[in-house]
Amino acid sequence: MSYAPGANPQDVVLVGGRVIGRTLLDRLEVDPRWRVVCIIDDGLEGTELRGIPISSFAAYKGACRSAILALGMPEDKRHFREKATGIGLDFVTYIDAMAIVGSQCTIGKGCVIMPFAAVIDGSTLGCHVYVSIHAGVGKEAQVGDYSTLMNYSSVRAANLGSDVVLSGAVHVLDGAHVGDGCWVAPGTILRKPVPPGQLVWGQPLRAHYRPRRSAESEPILPSGL
Repeated sequence: MSYAPGANPQDVVLVGGRVIGRTLLDRLEVDPRWRVVCIIDDGLEGTELRGIPISSFAAYKGACRSAILALGMPEDKRHFREKATGIGLDFVTYIDAMAIVGSQCTIGKGCVIMPFAAVIDGSTLGCHVYVSIHAGVGKEAQVGDYSTLMNYSSVRAANLGSDVVLSGAVHVLDGAHVGDGCWVAPGTILRKPVPPGQLVWGQPLRAHYRPRRSAESEPILPSGL
């Protein structure tokens, strides 16, 4: 959804207010297309954040039914989405005014694309994909549902499965398809395919991977992301 400058902003609920939620709030506060009327996050303390009321899922009684999912960890995204849809919220896609998105891209419902990110013509994003600052999705790339590209990460002509996390400055090169549920450590460069469910690290000629045990025992991203 997009609105011309000067148009009335759309009311929206921000689901998730921790690390990514605060970063996204910085952008929404200066974006005339949107007005955040409440933050819903069972893990936040206090009654407001920057003057915006905070609510739990159980306590939310607002009239606004549109929501933006502000989370990076796939497990959190799935959990919060289920709780949000359970109270009747419907997710919208947020594309920052300073992001570059080609007109021939396919963008799934509920995606968040941050400033200075680039999504090139011919690429496909699934639902609830988070593309962080200075991240890039190249031509013919496909990114699965609930996946996350953190700062300065990129995927070229390759596929990312669902629930994949590319930590900072990860580069997936042409043909290096990454299976569902993989977590790729910061600074990794991939040239070859990776099977599902792996923890991946290393450089092009020395990339390593092993099966992930659990998200809790192998935290790659900051807590609360």
